[in-house]
Amino acid sequence: MPHGRHLRFPVLTGTAISPQLTALGAVDERMEPGQDTGWRTLEWGVLMFTRSGSADWDLDGKTLHHRPGTLFACLPGIRHRQRSGRGWWHSGYLVLQGPWLASLHGLPAVGGALLLNADRSLREAFDSVLDQVLEARDGWDWPVAASLAALLGRIDAASLADDAQLALDERLARIVDRDPAVAWTVPALAARLALSPSSLAHRCATELGCPPAAWVRARRVAHARTLLGAGLSVTATSDRLGFANPYHFARVVRSVLGTSPSQLAGRGDGVLGRRTRVSPAAPPAD
Repeated sequence: MPHGRHLRFPVLTGTAISPQLTALGAVDERMEPGQDTGWRTLEWGVLMFTRSGSADWDLDGKTLHHRPGTLFACLPGIRHRQRSGRGWWHSGYLVLQGPWLASLHGLPAVGGALLLNADRSLREAFDSVLDQVLEARDGWDWPVAASLAALLGRIDAASLADDAQLALDERLARIVDRDPAVAWTVPALAARLALSPSSLAHRCATELGCPPAAWVRARRVAHARTLLGAGLSVTATSDRLGFANPYHFARVVRSVLGTSPSQLAGRGDGVLGRRTRVSPAAPPAD
């Protein structure tokens, strides 16, 4: 079993990061030489940074070799085993739940783990934010939340270097999923995709079967469906996704799904993990 573990689970509600993450834990961990954790399944998403030493992670028949500076992500549900090297393995990691994890779907994976394209400055930023979260005051600290939000944005940017090779719906999903509280306009989306607004509208019509605004509206409703199914209240979901008020939120949900948010609450049937063709009448999925 791991030794020297330090955990912290700050409160996220009402902070700058809450639209992206519903829960967060920070862990500083040391494993003795030659330790083997046995096979386990991740219940949360993980962003991990190796501070010193080395370890091997067995993942679905493949092995990742962790060395100082290695930064990678794992999505929930991955089965893995950790084996430390000849010296102590010192790692730090964030365990995450929330809509931001959807932005990692589709990245090149090795046995289920996503190796992040991290330069030295990004690795140092991650290490710094990890320490800030571990040392955050009870009740959470707004500056730390802002630093974490900036870090997630940098990870998004680093991991999307090959974004232009993805299908249009995947590219749109990555943009919207990073901050589903934003009501993206067509010009803003087009600028992010290096397209003209008319080109984006044409591609959405031919490739997705709906206008860009309808796709974004359905994607935000898909996030709402996931949050409501996880037990978040209608008012809290409306606030988290940036709607003007619960009444406007309810109208949008009904226009997309034909049902009310209260009827979706507690179902636990989130849709962000599945991929399908998107139309204005159905929520999109990965």
